[in-house]
Amino acid sequence: MPVSFWQILFALAAIFSLHMPMVSDTVFFQEPSLNSHPFHVSVAELNYNDTEKSLEITIKIFTDDFENALAKQFQEKTDLIRPANPQRMDTLIKKYLMQHFQLRVNGKPVLLNYLGHEMDHEAVYCYAEVTQISSIKRLDIFCSILYNLFDDQINIFHIKAKGNKQSNRLVFPDKEIFFDFSI
Repeated sequence: MPVSFWQILFALAAIFSLHMPMVSDTVFFQEPSLNSHPFHVSVAELNYNDTEKSLEITIKIFTDDFENALAKQFQEKTDLIRPANPQRMDTLIKKYLMQHFQLRVNGKPVLLNYLGHEMDHEAVYCYAEVTQISSIKRLDIFCSILYNLFDDQINIFHIKAKGNKQSNRLVFPDKEIFFDFSI
C-alpha cells in the first residue's frame, strides 16, 4: 500500500516533535501540545467534475494550527475536537475560509459554497464547492490560510481538471497562484 503525503508528514511531525512557541497575542490561544510540529502546511485538492459542472474542494489543515488561527482572527475560544457549540465552530470555519480562500474561474470571481468540515486525527478536512462551471480553462487561487499565524506557512494545491493533474504551492507571503487548463 503506497504511503500518502499526509502519512509521511504526520510521521515526521511525531518523530521531530518540538515544543515550539506559538504566536500569541491573545489569551484565546492554546498552549503548545506535545504533538506540536516544526512545519506549517495545508493541502487543498480541487477536482473539476465535468458531469456536475462543479469544482469540488477539500482543504486539510492541522487541527491545532487551525484552532489557533480561528481564535486569533475571531477573538474567541475555539475547540474543533470537542466543541461546546459545533454550529459556532462551523460558522467560524466558514467565515475564515471565505476570507482566506478565494477563486476565479476563467478570470471571473466565483462564490464558494461551504459544505462543512470533519475531523481526522490531527487534521481538519474542510469541504466546499463551486457550481455552474461550464468549463475550466484557468483557475486563479487566492490563499492566505494560516498566514495570520506563521511566516513559514506553505499551502499546497492539487488540481484535477479535464483529465489533467497539476500541483503547486504558495509559500508565505505569496497569496496568489494560477493553473492553466486551456491546452
